[in-house]
Formats: sequence, C-alpha cells, structure tokens
Amino acid sequence: MPLTLNGKERGVLAAILIEAFPDPQQLKRLLMYRLNRNMAVLAGAGSYEDVLFEVLQKAAAEYWVDQFLVAVREENPGNPHLAAFAAKYGGAVEVPQSLEVIVKKSRSLLDPDAWRTRLAELEARVCRVEVTHDGEVGYGTAFLVGPRVVLTNFHVVQDVIEKRASPADIRFRFDYKIIGGKANDGRTYLAAPGDEWLIEHSSFSAADSDPAEDALPASGELDFALIRLAERVGEATIGDGTSSSAPRGWIPILNRASPIAPKSTMHILQHPDGGPLKLALGEEMVIGENANGTRVRYETSTLPGSSGSPGFDANWELTALHHAGDPRFPNLRVGRYNRGIPITAVIKRLTESTISEISR
Repeated sequence: MPLTLNGKERGVLAAILIEAFPDPQQLKRLLMYRLNRNMAVLAGAGSYEDVLFEVLQKAAAEYWVDQFLVAVREENPGNPHLAAFAAKYGGAVEVPQSLEVIVKKSRSLLDPDAWRTRLAELEARVCRVEVTHDGEVGYGTAFLVGPRVVLTNFHVVQDVIEKRASPADIRFRFDYKIIGGKANDGRTYLAAPGDEWLIEHSSFSAADSDPAEDALPASGELDFALIRLAERVGEATIGDGTSSSAPRGWIPILNRASPIAPKSTMHILQHPDGGPLKLALGEEMVIGENANGTRVRYETSTLPGSSGSPGFDANWELTALHHAGDPRFPNLRVGRYNRGIPITAVIKRLTESTISEISR
C-alpha cells in the first residue's frame, strides 16, 4: 500500500524538513526538478510551516509521499533525522541499495522538460567577458546576479581594477552561442562609467599557484569581482521584443546550509577559449572543499576563458564561481582537478549594503 502518514506523522516530517532544508527555495526546486510538482500550485502563499502542511496534505491525498521521501533523502542523505524517519517506515520508503546507486547516478527522477526550461533560463544569464588591453583582447565568463550586476573573477578584470585599462575597455557579450549549427554573435553591453562600475572585489591568492595540496588562501582571498552594468540587462526582454518575449532575469546568489559535498554535482556554463557558450556536465564530479572553505575542487571540464563561470548543483542552484585549474599543470590543459570559489564564501565577504545593491 502507498504510504500516506497521519496528521501527527506529517507534523514530525514537516519539522524535520525545515531543519534539513532551511531555505524554502531548496524544497521548491526539489519538488519541481525531481517530482515535476509546483510548490506554489500545491500550497499557495503562506509561512514555510503552512506551505509544508499543504504539500504533505496533497502528497498524502495523491499517494506520492513515498516518492517525496525518497527525493528528500537523496537530496540530503547525511541528515540523521530524515534517515531515522525513513527507517521507521521500513520498506514503504526504503530504496534497495543497489537501485539507490543507480538513481543517484542517472538522476532519473528529473523531469526533462523542467530541466531544459531551467537550463534555457540560465543560458540567457551567462555572458562572455571581453577585456581589451594594449591592443589584445582577453576573455572570461560572467553571469548576472542582479538586474544590472554581474559576477566574475578578479583576475578576469584585473587590468581594469588596477587601472592598466579603462572600464570602457570591457564588453559583456550575452547570447553568444550556437543556434541551428551557426554561431549567434549575441549582444554586447558596457560596464557603468567612471567609478560606478566596480561594486566589490577580492583578489586571488598566492596559494592558488602553489602545487602543495594543503596550501590555503586567506579567508578574504576569493578572486571575485561584482560589476555594475550601464543598463538593467536582467530586466530587458530577450527574443524578438514582443509581449511574449521573456525577461532575461538573473541568477540569485543564495547562502547554502552546508558545504558542497564530495561526489555531488558541479555543472558549469562557460565560454571556453572565448568561444560560444558551452555546458560541461559534472554529475558526481565534486572532490570537496578545502580546509577553510575558500575553494572547492571538482573534475568538471573547463578551459582558459571559463574563469568566472557559474557552477550549479543537480537542481541548477548556484554553488560556485569557477576560477582556476590544477596549479601543478599551469601550462597544460589537463590536470587532476579544477577549482572554484564556494558561493557561501563570497556571500560571507559581502556586506548587507552590497547585497542590497545587487538586487537594485
């Protein structure tokens, strides 16, 4: 028989879910991408507790509580209270270990249409960075995190920050990708003029070039730059400009409840070698964070020009800012791992006024 749970049991599960997923957006994305269910349709508006009550009521009425439990356990396998709750209900919610491994690798509970839709949204928010200095153009990647703010690496725009080049020498090229077998040139935007362009930045570290496995950057050496654009690119429509055209939008930078786990996903949208937009799939590619949480290592593929790219988990939630490759192989394209900056570390560096500025 399908699992339904009585009222008291649903209350216990709701409390566990609030602990396991403190950000309601995590649960919203899990419901959409794993179970193809819209939390707003299921529960409407209200407090997190009220929303969970409605979701669990609907799950019980429609007999998908067991599917929901499998999804939340797989998303947060280390939570002891989730594990204990599932164990209490035995075979009704247990997944045989051999099958559980297959599910984790294939992500077969993901809905293809929702996956494609989310990827298309994110593509529109990633751009190639072009910096002209001494007659040569250097390339990187950036992405919108607010209506007119992009995030990239410090080292991508270092010449401008250190005044060897001007903010007018930067171009941000959106929609540069292959469409129908041909490269679409996209559209370029400028940085805000004068001193308005740079909101916040943090340099890279000497440890980034140190081949020693235990070399640690200082907590403030996070190799990022928040840049204000001259236009509100995130609020502009893309497509043909008609009423049906969608706004470009931006990628919110959300704090995470826990470190990026080893063997988790790191998908990277990037402009490798300055070319059209590419996606590197990185399921189970994370090696882990370093000792002070300033870097995360993964085996997802990148190339020069990919610096400043967004890294995502299996639910397309932003988790990292890609910044470098294996320092033991500085002149080669193949190393043992690549590295990024955990978004949590970036958020810790930002002030409340800066976070407010991003959203304006």
